[in-house]
Amino acid sequence: MRYVISIRKFFGAAVLVVIVSGPARAQNVSWTGYYFGGHAGAVIEDSGSWKNSADVISSGSYAPHGPSMAQSATSTFSNSESAFAAGIQGGYNYQVAPQFVIGFEADIEKSFLKSSGGTTVTAPVPGNRYAWQTTAAASRQLTYLGTVRSRVGYVVSPSILLFATGGLAYGGTKTSASFSEIGVGTPSPPLPSSGSGSANDTMVGYTFGGGLEWMLGGNWSARAEYLYYDLGSKTVSSSPLATDVGPSSFCCSGIVSVAPKTRVDYNGSDVRFALSYHFN
Repeated sequence: MRYVISIRKFFGAAVLVVIVSGPARAQNVSWTGYYFGGHAGAVIEDSGSWKNSADVISSGSYAPHGPSMAQSATSTFSNSESAFAAGIQGGYNYQVAPQFVIGFEADIEKSFLKSSGGTTVTAPVPGNRYAWQTTAAASRQLTYLGTVRSRVGYVVSPSILLFATGGLAYGGTKTSASFSEIGVGTPSPPLPSSGSGSANDTMVGYTFGGGLEWMLGGNWSARAEYLYYDLGSKTVSSSPLATDVGPSSFCCSGIVSVAPKTRVDYNGSDVRFALSYHFN
């Protein structure tokens, strides 16, 4: 939240400076040419949720065991975070008319965004005094974020460019999940079991946004920019939760097991402030 508050204040200050200072710039500014620079800001998660589900593999000699265990492994929990991000960008502008600029840009940044969460669900076995209880925990991490985008801009004044942008987004993600299951309701429950899974991926999606750029002079420009990104979702399968109900006071016998999985969405906002040097 502290990143969001600081970002809003900075955007307000940036817009005010541009409005006040823009008219004083020279009238022969050209936006055409290549540029390269760096940026810093914050990446903010959007949905922030983990969705767990489970498929029954076996339910021993008593059919309700499997569905009850699967129900206890089914849950949803959320936790949205924000974190610092910084990187580099480069691109090309072409001023097609006095008021219009088109171009493209590619960028990549290191992200420190990481979040985690967990919950516990208890599901009773129908017709019995006992139940299955599963504690689920998961984490996700965005290690880097890159984009390849087109840009379309309107020249508000010779030194001020208002632009919209959109295109391809890609990012490095790390997803992990773990499940711990126990039987409850009797003094002699089955032995507990646990399972876990993880995945490291490069995910591809889309991005769009816009911003305001100001030509400072000396071929340098400053920019405040907002991007929404969506890299899609990742489903991680964990190792099965399996236990033998025979040696316990639970009804019946045999191996009871389910295969849990966790779905995570990778989408959010990227708010950044950039400096670029223009080779024009």
